[in-house]
Amino acid sequence: MHRRAFTLIEIMVAVAIIAVLSAMMLPSLMGSRDKATLRSETQRLYDTARYVQRMAVVKQRTLRLVMLPEDPEHDGRSSYHLELATTDLDEPETYSRVEGGAVKPVVLPEGVKLLDVLRDVGEFEVFTGEIALSFYADGSADGAVIHIGDEQSVRSIIIEPMTGRIESVPERVETMPSLREDLDA
Repeated sequence: MHRRAFTLIEIMVAVAIIAVLSAMMLPSLMGSRDKATLRSETQRLYDTARYVQRMAVVKQRTLRLVMLPEDPEHDGRSSYHLELATTDLDEPETYSRVEGGAVKPVVLPEGVKLLDVLRDVGEFEVFTGEIALSFYADGSADGAVIHIGDEQSVRSIIIEPMTGRIESVPERVETMPSLREDLDA
C-alpha cells in the first residue's frame, strides 16, 4: 500500500499561510506587551504613592513624591523619587532625597511617560515640569491627578487632598472626583 505524502507546493502554501497569520498577529502581541508594561508601571507608581503616604504617618514627617516627566539625567525619560522633610513639623521645611531603602528612585521604561499632573491648588492647574506632591503626617496629601501613558493609552492616579485616598483608573481623568460624588456612590 502506498502512503500519499504532501507535495512541495502544499508544504509551501501551508508555510505561507502560517507566515501571513504570524505577521498579522505580531502587532497585536506587541500592543499587549506595551499595555502590560503601562499597567505595571502605573501599579508601581500607585504602590509608591501608598508607601509614601504610610511612611509619612509612621515617621510623623512630610514626605514628597518628586516627579520629573523629562529627566535630563536619564536621557529625557520620566522618573520619580522620594524626599523626606529634614526639619520638625513647626519649622520651615527642607527636604533631602531618599536614597535606597524600600523605594528606590524609578526611571520609567522607554515608551512610558509621566504625561502631566493636574494639581489641586484651589483650582486644577496642569503641570508638565518637575512637580513634588507632599504626603503629610496626618495621612492627607496634596490633591492631584497623575497621568501616565504611552502612545496608545493613558492611565490616571488620583490622590484626594483631604482624605489622602489614592486610586488608579485605567483612563484619563480631567477632574478630581468630589467628596459628594464618593458619598453618593
